[in-house]
Parts: sequence; C-alpha cells; structure tokens
Amino acid sequence: MARRRLFIALLATTLGNAGAASAQESAAEAPPPRPTLRAGSFAVLGSLQLGTSKGGKAFEPISIAPDGYYGVNDRVEVGAVTSWYGITGFWSGAMLGVRPSGLCVSKKPEAEGGIGCAKRVDNAGAEVHYALLREGSLQMAGGGGLHALTFDPFSLAAKVGIKGMWRAGRIGLSFAPSFFIGLTKRHDPPDGTGNKESIQFPIEVTFAAMPQLLVGLQSGVRGPIDGFSNGYSVPAALGAIYLVNPQVMVGGAFSFERVAGGDDLDPGDLRSMTLFGGFMM
Repeated sequence: MARRRLFIALLATTLGNAGAASAQESAAEAPPPRPTLRAGSFAVLGSLQLGTSKGGKAFEPISIAPDGYYGVNDRVEVGAVTSWYGITGFWSGAMLGVRPSGLCVSKKPEAEGGIGCAKRVDNAGAEVHYALLREGSLQMAGGGGLHALTFDPFSLAAKVGIKGMWRAGRIGLSFAPSFFIGLTKRHDPPDGTGNKESIQFPIEVTFAAMPQLLVGLQSGVRGPIDGFSNGYSVPAALGAIYLVNPQVMVGGAFSFERVAGGDDLDPGDLRSMTLFGGFMM
C-alpha cells in the first residue's frame, strides 16, 4: 500500500504531504504520512532487482519491475504491481536470491551456468487499499488483491493484509502482514510444491538521518503455512532513500534473503540488491 515504508512508502506518504512536509522542514516537524494516496494523485516506482547469491553468476537474475498506484479518493487507492516489494512488502531484489519478478533481462538459466530467467515476464498483480487510520502517529490501511505469481503454469493467488506505520519524530516502525491463498495449481508437482497458502510479515525500523534522507533496517518472517517449520525464512535488509525533490526519489536496499530458517545454507549465501526510482504527481 502506498506507502509508509521505505521505497514507495516515502513516495506516496511523505511526498504526498509535500506541501506540509517540504524538504526544508525537519523530519521531526513533518506531519504523519498518509496510509494511501490523495484523491487524483498517482505514484510510479521502477525497481532494478539484482540477485547476488553465492555460487551464482554475478548479478543474476536481473529484472526490471514497475509498480503504479492511483488515489481513487482520500481513502481508497488501486495499484498494479510486479516487484517483490509490491507483492510481499520485503525489500528483496530476487526472492530467496534466485527468483526474479517483472521483466527479467538476464540470460536463461542454462546459459553459461547462470541463474537467469525461466521466462521474460512471469508475474503481475492488482491490489486495492483502504485507509483505516489516517490521524495521529499510527497510520494503517487494509486491502488485498489478486496476483498471478507465475503465468506458466498459471498460479493465481488472492492476497489480504494490513500495513501500518507508527512514527515518533525521526523514528518510524512499520509492519505489513499479508496472507496469500492459492486459487489455481494447488496440487504438488513431482518436483516441488503447489500454489498453496503462505504468509509474509515484514517489520522495519526507519530513521530520518536528514530531511531528505531516510535509512532503515528490515526483517520479518515468511513461508508456507503447510510445513512452515521447515519452509520459513527470516531475511535481513539495509536500505535508504533520498528525496531529490517533492516528486522524485531514488534509493536502494541490500538483503540477506535467509539469515535463519529453511535448510542448512550459510546465512550469507542468498543475497539480493534493489535500486529504484519513484515519481509522484
């Protein structure tokens, strides 16, 4: 939802309040961010997502993932998302360090032993968000949508969740639990698991180091409901965004995709990076 957290968070909230919270004001004096876009405004975010996992070819997979949001009114916004951030709320550039989203521009998996792309475009989603709390230091929105997690095979999932941010001066604490329900391809194939229920629960702390600069740490937990004890993962990420002007921001994040949970891989083996830019009007 647009977006109180690092990335489109600041674009659609701090920038959405640009008249009251300009770059000249200190973060401590700025009003709380909005949980959804203002009526008639829109925000777009383009993410360059990079896998940097140990054992793979450098910077594979590489994907370009756009997200877009429109404020229907002062409480409701709609969006189309392709990035891992837009889908799950995690600052991942490649899910578990190996899976791209949006437009994958790497070579195919068999090429030169790289991780690469199974398909050029293999996911898309649409969401609706409703502002539940708009006043005070705690902002919250609820919503959901439909996501084609893969096109071939066609794995469609319904998503429901809430996103909130509490802010005190320069410090922000955010949370975004969401629940995915598999609608198609639920049966387990011989070489994997089906499209079943899963949970994503990112939590982050952000700090306004300067009026134009926000830095943050993110962790949380994610995994399938069925077999959660063996399939969950706990990531850890460091990110920052810089407000170029009241409409434009740039930033990035580096993620360790699994510092706990799952198999016996070293916590530093699965990594990803995201570089992004956003615009709001």
